[in-house]
Amino acid sequence: MVLRASTWARLKSDADAGKFDDMHGPRFAGRRHGAGRGDLRPSCALRRGFVRGRAPAALRNDAPSRRRADVLGRGLPYLVAEREGRVVGYSYATPYRARSAYRFTIENSVYVENELSGAGIGRALLAALIARCETGEWRQMIAVIGDSHNAPSIGLHARLGFRPIGTLRAVGFKFGRWVDSVLMQRELEARAGASG
Repeated sequence: MVLRASTWARLKSDADAGKFDDMHGPRFAGRRHGAGRGDLRPSCALRRGFVRGRAPAALRNDAPSRRRADVLGRGLPYLVAEREGRVVGYSYATPYRARSAYRFTIENSVYVENELSGAGIGRALLAALIARCETGEWRQMIAVIGDSHNAPSIGLHARLGFRPIGTLRAVGFKFGRWVDSVLMQRELEARAGASG
């Protein structure tokens, strides 16, 4: 689907692709789609590079294939961005907390190859993730951003309607230093079934 003369994007298996792309017009020349098993190895390498380069608090010990299976098993989206056949970013949503009282709140994660920061990939992935989550029963999306010095991620979330709700000081210890976690929140479009 051509959006602009030099930019195109496609959401695989997403009936709302045209509507989304017309509204948000991502700036990167590539495509976003649901993540398949073949996307895991490149996304693991991408995440390692991202974490080493910018966000040490974002490291998790769970295996990517197990995480992806858990996300998809819960009916939540897990998206990847490709450029020239190579995975250059990914995003997904997970439950914010395990307890039933929090079942309408989700947390997002977005990772983009360091060299492509500022190319619109993170914005396209996060906007697509928000749009997909708004079709479900969820009402709030939380961003837990590792490291209060991660201005690109904080700015990205702010541009897409997240507001700062707090900072947990020195709660993570990675690569020999203490890091903060910045909490941001965004309302999702209310849908039927989320009446509480």
